[in-house]
Amino acid sequence: MKTFLAIPINHFELNIILNKLSKSYSYYQWVKPENLHITLHFFGEMNKTSAKLVSLLMNTIITDYKAFNLRISHTLFLPNPVSPTAISYKVEESLALKKLLFAVQAILKQHSFTMKERKFLPHLTLARIKKLAPYYPFELPKIDITLPVNTVVLFESIHDKQGRVYKPIETFNLAR
Repeated sequence: MKTFLAIPINHFELNIILNKLSKSYSYYQWVKPENLHITLHFFGEMNKTSAKLVSLLMNTIITDYKAFNLRISHTLFLPNPVSPTAISYKVEESLALKKLLFAVQAILKQHSFTMKERKFLPHLTLARIKKLAPYYPFELPKIDITLPVNTVVLFESIHDKQGRVYKPIETFNLAR
């Protein structure tokens, strides 16, 4: 099963923005509102034994971290604005996010999980750009939203005829 660790996002204003954009720019593959998330670590293919180990490891560290807020702001085209494959909102890095990410990476590394050697760029992907879709440089609606972060979820990514479905394997609650 394909898995990743993420902060789930559920925000009314973002859902409205997604709905409007998906109608205006239908040639992009817009993320379903229920699939919005900020990825902390992408594992790729993983067996159930490894998923259980990740759950055990996350449960050992998660209670050390309190719920916090994240701010999203400007448009981000990834991997770059010249030939993007994703349309996103930038998530402003916070000390709380950095500390949580460091703890997650450290415990995963201790248990021999593969870590990518690239800088973490927190973002909220709203759409994927198909290879043949017209690309018009445009700005997403300007926003300044604060998002509460109360949980981290280990998800399984399932591809079906309707697109991607992210099924929670386990939810880890941050301390209040």
